[in-house]
This record gives sequence, structure tokens and C-alpha cells, in this order.
Amino acid sequence: MTNERLPSAGEVTDRDRPGRGAFWFRDPLRTARPTTRQLIADGVWACAAGLMCFLVGNGSDPVLLTVALCAALVVATATRHAIPTLSVICVVAYLGARIAIGPLSFITVWFVAPIVYSFSAHTSRAIRWAALGAVTVVSLLGGWKVAQLVSDFSTLGQLPDIAALVSSTVLVCVVPVAAWAAGMMKFHRDSATAAQIAAARAEAERARAVEAYAHEAARSQIARDVHDVVAHSLAVIIAQADGARYSLRSSPTSIEPALGAIAATGRSSLLEVRAFLERLRTDLETHDDTIDHLDEEHLLARMRAAGLRIDHHVIGDPETASPATTHAVLRILAEALTNALKHGDPRESVIIRQRWDDPVTVEVVNVTAAHSGEAGGGGYGTISMTERARLAGGSLDSRRVGDKWVVTAVLPLRR
Repeated sequence: MTNERLPSAGEVTDRDRPGRGAFWFRDPLRTARPTTRQLIADGVWACAAGLMCFLVGNGSDPVLLTVALCAALVVATATRHAIPTLSVICVVAYLGARIAIGPLSFITVWFVAPIVYSFSAHTSRAIRWAALGAVTVVSLLGGWKVAQLVSDFSTLGQLPDIAALVSSTVLVCVVPVAAWAAGMMKFHRDSATAAQIAAARAEAERARAVEAYAHEAARSQIARDVHDVVAHSLAVIIAQADGARYSLRSSPTSIEPALGAIAATGRSSLLEVRAFLERLRTDLETHDDTIDHLDEEHLLARMRAAGLRIDHHVIGDPETASPATTHAVLRILAEALTNALKHGDPRESVIIRQRWDDPVTVEVVNVTAAHSGEAGGGGYGTISMTERARLAGGSLDSRRVGDKWVVTAVLPLRR
């Protein structure tokens, strides 16, 4: 936990500006919204690749052609995460032109290594293997062009020339093939992480379903018990009342015991029903307050173990707040983190900001997954959090801000 200035309720910081990560069209090859770090890294690498491309380019080429090739490489590198379709078009144009005009420097092929890495880590199997095929073709053609620089093409059938071709091909392909292998490793690592997160989510849902089933079974048992008590008591009361009515004229003295039995049965039934209602209320509170057996640190540890990355910032002392407020904050945090686990991007950290002042401000910010849509915005979780805040005397706002989902609760310090 760190002490830092927190934005006031409703304030939108530069990190949460709308439109971050939004693009002018939906690229069919883009599987996830790129992060700011990825976009910055792509831009830096694109500038470096463009500069090196210009410096090592063929001096005999026209300046405009060299500039055009470098521009194609820069665009291909800069858009590999943001607009991968454009990146593919530009890198194909760059490599095709380089191989066509020759002679080819093997260093120029190395510039496409980051792009090869991106596509070999793609979720589509076809795209991953297409990337390997493209690397193979480019390596063979590039090796052929490099071999022309060190050997007489007309005698290519001789052993030294074949050796030159093989060595040139290996020299050209070593970096792109290494990039493809690294991308495949990243894909398998991401797949394993996603499987772990999915398993954690499934286990959480299973535990919740088991708890809900046990809770519903207990309620059903209480309902049956109440029915049995009420039915038995009413049967006794009706029988005693009918007997007293029939005995009213013939034996007035027998009415008093019957009325006493009716009263005793009614009181006994009332006590039993109250006991059942107390069981029901206690069961509901036990079910509803399960999380109260955990403090905030245990809650965060449990969510981290489920796969969430959490960045937690606190200002002030939670001990100054009333139990009702701390209770509501813990409930809201649990629900917001559960929504982040179910609908958020597991690669990004969930930001929690708490200010224990008057009023208490709690903000939970998570980057939404590409497939989540408006998930989490109008479901029972948000309704539950809003009701928690209202019962504690505060308010809650849950909305999408750019590519993030922001939950902000404002509660009184003491109530």
C-alpha cells in the first residue's frame, strides 16, 4: 500500500480518459485491445527499425525508393498490435520489394522479427503456422539473393556455391525463426495462464453454486418445518374450537379447558414459528455475511490467488470508520473484484483506491476484456453494490470509461 493523492469522487484522470485503446475500425486479426505499453514499445522499435533500414539500405537505390521501403517497415512495425492487417500488408510489400530489387542485406530481414513474433503468438493456429511458412519462404529467397553476392549464379550447382546458399539462408533466417519460436512460447504460456484463470473462475462458481444450494436446502427445510407446525397447530385449534362450540349449551363448564388448550396451542405454535423465523434470519445473515469472516487482506489475497493482479492504494485509517461503513466497503470490494475477475482483462492490474475520510471514497478500476462488452454494468452484482452503498447511507456509480470499468462508492465515515 502506498500513500498518494487520490482523485476526488467523479474525477477522471488521464489514465481513465475515454477512447484509450479505441480504433477507427475493428481489425479482424486483432484479438485483444493493445496496452499503452505495447503501443509505446511498437513506436520506439518502429523508429529504430526505420533508422537502421535507411542506414544499411542499398546505396544504389533511389532515395525515394529507400524512403518508401523504410516507411513501409515503420508502419508495419508500429501497427503490429494496433492494426495487424495493415502491418501484414506493409511487411509483405517491404519484403517483396527488398527481394525483388536486391541485392538483399540479411540485416533488413531481421527488422521484421517483432512482427513475426506477434503473429506467431496469435490465437489462431492458421495464422501462427502461416507466419512460419512466410518466414521459410522469405529465408529461402533472401538466402538465394545473398548467395548471389558471394558466388557466381551460373555455377550454383557446384558444392561451394550450394554451401554459400545454405549458409546465407541460415544467416537470413536465424533471427526470424528465433522470433517465431519465441512467439510460440508466448502463445503456450498465455494459454496456460488463461487455463489457470478459467479453472479458478470455474472453482469459484462451483463453490458459489454449492453454497447457494446448501442455503436453499436449509430454507426449504425451514419452510417444511413451519408448514408442519402451522398445520398441526391449526388442526388442534380447530378441533378444540369445534368441541367448545358444541359443548356451549350442554356443558358450559367444559368450555374453559378447551379455550385454555386453544390458547396454549396458539402460544406454543407462535413460539415455534418465531424460532423458525429466527433460524431463517440467522441462516440468511450467515449466508450473506460469509465474507465478513475475512478481513480485507485475506480478500485481496484470495482474489490474487484466483488470478487477479491488484494494485492497492489506501489513504487514511479504516479504523476511524463505523462498522457499517467498513462492512459495506468490504462487500463492495468483493463484488467489484469478482466482476473484474469474470469480465476483466487478466493481463492488466485492477486499481483499488481507498480514501478513509469523511466521506469515505472507494474506487475500483479494471480494464475490460475484449469480449466482455457491457458485462458487469447492469447485472445483479452492480444492483447489489448499489443497494449496499444506499443502505450504508452513501451512493455508488458503476460505468465504462474508455476501455475500463470504473466502480466508485462514496459512503459516510460513521453511521
